[in-house]
Amino acid sequence: MYLDDLQRQLADVLANDLPTYLLGDFNIDTLRPAKPGVVSYLQLLQELSLHQLVTSPTRQSENPTLIDHIVTNRPQTATETRVTPCDISDHDLISTTVAGVREPRQRVTVTVRSTRRVNTDAMCLDLLLADWSGVTDCDNISDMWTAFLATWHPIIDHHMPMRTLQLRHQAYPWLRDEEVQAAMAARRRARRARDRAPSESTQQQLRTCRNAVKTTLNRACAAFFEHSYKYSRPKTWKNVRQFLVASGKARPRTTSPAAADQQWANKLNDHFASIGPSVAAALAESDTVCI
Repeated sequence: MYLDDLQRQLADVLANDLPTYLLGDFNIDTLRPAKPGVVSYLQLLQELSLHQLVTSPTRQSENPTLIDHIVTNRPQTATETRVTPCDISDHDLISTTVAGVREPRQRVTVTVRSTRRVNTDAMCLDLLLADWSGVTDCDNISDMWTAFLATWHPIIDHHMPMRTLQLRHQAYPWLRDEEVQAAMAARRRARRARDRAPSESTQQQLRTCRNAVKTTLNRACAAFFEHSYKYSRPKTWKNVRQFLVASGKARPRTTSPAAADQQWANKLNDHFASIGPSVAAALAESDTVCI
């Protein structure tokens, strides 16, 4: 029976004690656990300490069935298991998010003007000596603007060429939090309102929005490290060093190792103090603390 073959193969894989995920169309409807084949399948999973994560029907019909499964020996690392409707198949799409799995790092680039070697005197001289008659001879604003850019761009491109740079440092992950984004948007609106109509009330509103941003940032930062510590502890301290302790280029050691270690600890303490006790409290509330 194919369940016997599946059991032998899974037993060989699980002997390596590595995170294992098996997913696809099993053609075994776990919504009907009383059927003989389903009973044998569920018993197999129980004997191997495996868990089936999908709980919603994956094939829609008069009698919906759950025949597409995600089976794993690490259910604690799998979150947000979903069944997504699919228009090109009679089976819906199954997926899950696995914590601790390293995703390929996407290179982030920006295109900016390089001002590193700009000679402002030479650039100003070229702008002064340029032929601007095309601008003054135009009869309408649109033609003037086109003529202005035709003279301006070659000079600026020569002195401050466009460069594509790769960002080396990842942005703080908690900046993508929805509450943080909303708080920052409110702060921007408050700043524009203060600039348009400066008064004590608009200044107070801006101050309130600034404090709200700090509060949501601290909360999102704490939630990030709490999730990291809960699902991927080996990576937690790497995240602490990456995001909370500023790193620079390696320099020759000028102090004793003990003094350097104390400096590092003091810097870490300063960062924790700056974001409030929320991160430390989140770690302290986890089930186990490893020192």
